[in-house]
Amino acid sequence: MTSYRFFKVIKNFTIVPILRYFEMYVFDWSVPDFCNWNDIVDKDIDFKVERTRHRPLPAKQINISSAYIWLFIQLLLAFFILIFILFVYGLRVFLFIVRWSMRQFS
Repeated sequence: MTSYRFFKVIKNFTIVPILRYFEMYVFDWSVPDFCNWNDIVDKDIDFKVERTRHRPLPAKQINISSAYIWLFIQLLLAFFILIFILFVYGLRVFLFIVRWSMRQFS
């Protein structure tokens, strides 16, 4: 009987907020990192193409070491945001289980 109630409560527990946070992480923090990596890798090709010739790396407005430093900062920031999202969601699940168990066993 208790396990049936637990699964009934779990059914009402939504996973949508973590998917929204993960979507925010992927689209707002990870995509610019990969765009920066693409600019670093394609700097020689970008110089040959008219449309991309005026980007900072092919135009030599910034050097490659600055681009790597910026990429590292972006990846570090995105990693900490991901850890924070997972921590908050893990805390939410933990508090949900504690609240459920206090209702069931009190």
